[in-house]
Amino acid sequence: MVRRLVVKLRKLMDERGIALLATMLAIAMMTIIVVDFTSSSAMGYLSAANHANEIRAEYLARSGISIGLALIAQDTRAQLAQQMSGGAAAPLGSSGASGASSGVSGSSSVSGQGQPFDSFFSVWAVPFPPMPVNGGTMQLSVVDEARKFNINKLINFNPLTSLTQTLPGAQASPLGAPSAAATPVAGQPTAGAGGTGLALGQINPNAVMQLTRLVMLLGISPAIIPPIVDWLDPDSIESEGGAEADYYMRLMPPYEPRNGPMPTLGDLRLVKGIDDATFMKLRNYLTVAPEPAVNINTAPPEVLACLDQSLSDNPKIVQQIIEARAIRPFSNVTDVLNLIGGAASQGTSQGSLTQNLTTRTTYFSITGMGAYAGARRLVFATFRRNGDGTGALTSWQEE
Repeated sequence: MVRRLVVKLRKLMDERGIALLATMLAIAMMTIIVVDFTSSSAMGYLSAANHANEIRAEYLARSGISIGLALIAQDTRAQLAQQMSGGAAAPLGSSGASGASSGVSGSSSVSGQGQPFDSFFSVWAVPFPPMPVNGGTMQLSVVDEARKFNINKLINFNPLTSLTQTLPGAQASPLGAPSAAATPVAGQPTAGAGGTGLALGQINPNAVMQLTRLVMLLGISPAIIPPIVDWLDPDSIESEGGAEADYYMRLMPPYEPRNGPMPTLGDLRLVKGIDDATFMKLRNYLTVAPEPAVNINTAPPEVLACLDQSLSDNPKIVQQIIEARAIRPFSNVTDVLNLIGGAASQGTSQGSLTQNLTTRTTYFSITGMGAYAGARRLVFATFRRNGDGTGALTSWQEE
């Protein structure tokens, strides 16, 4: 009898232990579920908050772009007022190779007697400090694209500056060599004033030499020049040291060369021989904006020196130009030639400098940065300045 009681008691205790264990497991599972739900809710809330902060940062960056446009418009209105009070002048927004501007320096970028010009004293060029806005921060910077070398100038893509007719059967010349295509047919019209005298799609030997000098001044091997030219030119003939579709189609992943003007400077990353380090060295000195000439008032010394061999060989002349413009910006290209005097190359180089220099800028790049509660957004935009001060968007990128 006692044995039966003991057996029953043990069974009862085993059943209670199993029930207790099951209860504890259920509580543990419920705890895990609750913790997971709480964590998911918290992560969802943080994600939504971060997304909201990124949106605020993006709109702050966009507001920086708007302020940059307003600064350019303000500068243009001042120039328009100067034109009306100082006499007739070339239309704003044109960046003629000869500068299309004369007179003496005045406030901002206008003079008291002549036509306007762009310089580091212009309204848009004055550094803009970070601005706190509703708990966030907005920053902006405006850069004129005319201070850089237009890489698309290596090939003549402008039909308005091309020869209307060339010798029958003429082809683009090898890199750096003159071509019969530059010889007009007798009795036929040629490119007008400011024209390149080159056939459409032909290599521009002068621009090739300028870019070669620039990369050498930056400590970069000139071996990258032929691949760049092949990337731009419309033909499929591979120049010595260059690369065409046969090379790029063997890469992984394969792609074809542009065979036309670069729409963005990012194309350089795809060109044979240009790695990230080389691209970072070049990006502040090159542009794809269709600026026909370099702004003497804003260009860095390397860009100025590459325009003519005499400037490249005499860095003191370039330094003299930079020191002079820091005191009083040049109002026309003639002032630059008068400053350097006989130090520049004679003959064709004088004309080359006149064609490759200007004191006006048409295209501007604006960078807007917005920061809010740890979130940061960048917006890069390029605009063409119109004659009435408005800006026409040509490129837009967000990061």
